Amino acid sequence: MREAERRQKNLGQLYTTEVLVPASSAYVPYVRGAAFGRLRRVKAAALPEDLGPEDIVVFDAAPFDVPTPIAAAITAAPHAELSHLNVRSAARGTPSCRVADAMSRFESWEGKLARVECGAEGVAIRAASAAEVADAVRRRRPLPVTIAPPDLSGALVNLLEIPADGVAERSLSRRRYGAKAANLATLAQRIPAAWTVRGFAIPLAAYDAFIHQGSPSLASRIDEIFADARVLADPAYRKTRLAALRAAFEKTSVDPETLRLVSGNVETMFGADTMVRFRSSSNAEDDVLFNGAGLYDSVSVCLADDRDSDSRGPSRCDGDTKEERGVARGLVKVWASLWTDRAVAERLWYGIDPRRVAMGVLVDPRAKSERANIVAFTASPNGPAFLVEAQKGELAVVSSEPGVWPEQTRLRIGPGNALSIERMATSSEAKEVLTESVLRELGARLVTIQSLFPVDDKAPAGADIILDTEWKVLADGRLIIKQIRPFLRRPR
Repeated sequence: MREAERRQKNLGQLYTTEVLVPASSAYVPYVRGAAFGRLRRVKAAALPEDLGPEDIVVFDAAPFDVPTPIAAAITAAPHAELSHLNVRSAARGTPSCRVADAMSRFESWEGKLARVECGAEGVAIRAASAAEVADAVRRRRPLPVTIAPPDLSGALVNLLEIPADGVAERSLSRRRYGAKAANLATLAQRIPAAWTVRGFAIPLAAYDAFIHQGSPSLASRIDEIFADARVLADPAYRKTRLAALRAAFEKTSVDPETLRLVSGNVETMFGADTMVRFRSSSNAEDDVLFNGAGLYDSVSVCLADDRDSDSRGPSRCDGDTKEERGVARGLVKVWASLWTDRAVAERLWYGIDPRRVAMGVLVDPRAKSERANIVAFTASPNGPAFLVEAQKGELAVVSSEPGVWPEQTRLRIGPGNALSIERMATSSEAKEVLTESVLRELGARLVTIQSLFPVDDKAPAGADIILDTEWKVLADGRLIIKQIRPFLRRPR
């Protein structure tokens, strides 16, 4: 037994474990496991700025997101098992669970050091020492993740023309266009066109050119920020520096040739009066060792807003959008989201070199008045069940507002691809989000996609790689897939 493990075992014997919450309908283990840290009860609508990896956080409701790695998340309200909060918790191996009356249950533990376990049989808790907490934080920190540097030779390209035939081509495409665009291109070239969206990719080279123009350049500012040791150690100080950096992005002009090329592609593919989405597609996300779910921003863009005679809203593409949504604005907002607090905190936790990250953009049409948003995870390659979470209309599954949760269904695939539907939970907003016919269509497509989407990475021992997919049911009833990425499922 290693010395650290022996010391922790000896320390643990000094305390008595209490089963604080037995398994019941009021308890849901989203990500099972144990964590050491200081227990803090906080309001989801007003998160403290000093949350960190040594905190076991009890939320009064499920937060929209948590902008930094924490030791464990316990929520008083149900929420999406496939939310960004839970997906990143699962990727880190940090526990997450729901306890109906969590704020009162944990009141006596407020501010105390503890070991908390979200287990199959309920929540267990005991006192912990400062040495145990420090040791747990050290052991939980992952080995540094090395990402390949961006390839800066790419040009604007249709998704169907992004190289995706072999391992080397797909790797190069992720470095040129970012993982989101490369993954969707890989899938789009293997499925019927009606199953997904049309689109094109803006390469990482456009971002790189943007940050290197002028003096001082944005690139030099980024280097200066991460050469400052205080940025790494002080989250509040880091937040101030990053806010100033993003403000500098907003004041920097986009190269006219880049605007001409992007605008021309939007008009040719979609038309100037069609609202499109500029979706973040970096080289630091959707990786088996670094998931990065929800770290970056996507925005709506209207080319026609650049061609009217004023800068006032509403948008010419959508009268319900009260401000104009020009192309340059959209590019800068997506590029600047590479440096949000949550994105930088997550990458620092994984030891990712900030000099290697860059942002591409996936451009596709914006859906409006859709009937449903869907997130679906496939099971282990050896398992038959798919987990599906769906929310009505334009409401999000992965980043819901506090007090809002999706419909949850399990689809089980039997012999001959026979499908059975097990409805697990209803949405907070609707009695039924997905009809049986939509679920059957979704199940059949997931079977096909699981069989043909190439996963180039290998899972570590004891883990497996499944697929994380996002779908929409459009206003006309069509079911389309808009995102796919591999997800490393760790053993519980």
